[in-house]
Amino acid sequence: MHLADLNWGDLLLSLWRGTIKGATKSDPKDAPYAVLQGEVWSDHGKRVARARSHLPGFLDRVPRDVSENINSGFKAVEWHTYLYGYLVSMLRHILPRDAWQQLCKHVKGVRLMYQEEITNKDVVKAKVLLTESTVDFENVYYHRDPDLLHVVRPCVHSIWHAPDEIFTRGSLIGLTQHTMERFIGDLGGQIRQPSNPYANLAQRAVRRCRDNALRAMLPGIGGRSIDDTPALPRGSYDLGDNYALLCARDTKLTLLSPGSQDTQAFYNYLSSSQPASIVSYTPANFSIMVRKWSRLRLPVEQVARSAWKECRIPLSNIRIARCVKIAIDGGYRMGEVRYFVLTLGNTIRPVALVSLFGPCDHELYVDSHETIERHAYQGEAELRVVDVKSIKLVVAMIPDEEEPPEEDPLTDYQHFHVGRHYVVLEKLRIQLGVQGHDPEMDIHDDSE
Repeated sequence: MHLADLNWGDLLLSLWRGTIKGATKSDPKDAPYAVLQGEVWSDHGKRVARARSHLPGFLDRVPRDVSENINSGFKAVEWHTYLYGYLVSMLRHILPRDAWQQLCKHVKGVRLMYQEEITNKDVVKAKVLLTESTVDFENVYYHRDPDLLHVVRPCVHSIWHAPDEIFTRGSLIGLTQHTMERFIGDLGGQIRQPSNPYANLAQRAVRRCRDNALRAMLPGIGGRSIDDTPALPRGSYDLGDNYALLCARDTKLTLLSPGSQDTQAFYNYLSSSQPASIVSYTPANFSIMVRKWSRLRLPVEQVARSAWKECRIPLSNIRIARCVKIAIDGGYRMGEVRYFVLTLGNTIRPVALVSLFGPCDHELYVDSHETIERHAYQGEAELRVVDVKSIKLVVAMIPDEEEPPEEDPLTDYQHFHVGRHYVVLEKLRIQLGVQGHDPEMDIHDDSE
């Protein structure tokens, strides 16, 4: 937590802003990498703040305008998303190329180490990347100048040793301070006796331990089932394998008329999965009645939403959670969920209508050391109906833009715009099964 987030974040920004102290023969603001100054720094902070609406709610506290809040209690979780989610894409046209390449290697190495299960191959790859990152850091920022020795702080070499510790200590996320810091903060927030806070805190901790012991002995209590999965809210439909459709749902069937893009997507799906059901139809005369659902619970305890409901809310008031990672065509694609459907005709067949993003910009992906997955939004150009169990994760799609968008966020109900590019951001630790509770799991909503 402190090493990867706070220490590295403070070091890099002090270098890029030209505020690091210690040199006697040069001004840090004149360094070629001190690019975040003046209007550039202010515009960068505004871009960070604009990305807020594109982060799902389970991504904890989102980074605020870094140019205004860097010295105002910028939290560790904000540093984490900012450093390992935003920076490589937001600074690729601002930082000198050698500094940007060093940043990419560092980010990729840390991302590999944040996995719950890490293979020998990934440990070796992380070690190679962090070794190169450490050498590049010294070449870019220090270049063996005694007057700049102060920029090589202990965190520069400490992170380099992290892959070696995996062999003796296991996955490093099991050693993170986030859990302990959260526990301390949680107990501190429960203090109700200021006159004797430490005794009150001790009793709160004892009560928490008793509660945890009961939950361990009786997994079915506390709103969770016997197999330790969350109890489903009212109006939901259990699909098995820890998937479930959640309300809201349509109160009536909706007719998809012949010739529409949605109808064509359902025709293509049925022609490959249930050809006998449409043998008497052609794409020109095929229509179908569907009842829409708005949300889907995933096995990793994330909730995917849909454009059907989200597009009723302006961009300024939303945390978008309808972009998903889908196992399809022998690989993975990113898609925007339009809505979910439980039954096709008289058959229970849970599916989702999704708008697939374009393929990943492979050249940029390789050049950034696999840290930037950039996709174009295609709208209705590639609508596809997919089985809901092919949806694996909810992801954030961050706008890849230099200037503020033309649309007013107060009146932008579309959120994504055809032809523009977006960068994938996944919550670290989720992709390999470490679960994080999504607050939407607890919403009881059976309205239309």
